[in-house]
Amino acid sequence: MTALSPADEITRYIFDDKHYSQPEPKARPGYYRIKKNAIAPMRNAQGEYETSVMKTAGCSDEAVASLGTGYVAEGRGEDVVAHARFVSEIAFEKKLSVIHDKNGHELHCAIKGWPADKSDMMERAGDLAEAISNHVSKIFLIYPPKGPLEK
Repeated sequence: MTALSPADEITRYIFDDKHYSQPEPKARPGYYRIKKNAIAPMRNAQGEYETSVMKTAGCSDEAVASLGTGYVAEGRGEDVVAHARFVSEIAFEKKLSVIHDKNGHELHCAIKGWPADKSDMMERAGDLAEAISNHVSKIFLIYPPKGPLEK
């Protein structure tokens, strides 16, 4: 396991269309924001909290989408609806680490260092989601959104 550098690009795959939003459809068409539940950590097999991401530095948009709709979706048993690509420096700025652990896949990484307190954890997830949303030009939609975001 190795730590990523600040410039390394990582991708978080999103499985629920409620985990992103379009706050300013008229001001910024096509712009979506990631929500804290999309980036919130889950317990791993060792009982530690982490957020699963993939190291996608140097990957084309098509390769990132294919990884999500193939390996990631199959492993989770759910369809990927979107993904957000960002540099690991954003996690570092929120006092988190990104470890290239290759857990199940050579590109797998984990965002670690989450607070133990659930309230603090979700606040940090919100801060990270906001920073990611401000960094990326848009959240990449894999499938057409459902509900109120439909065109």
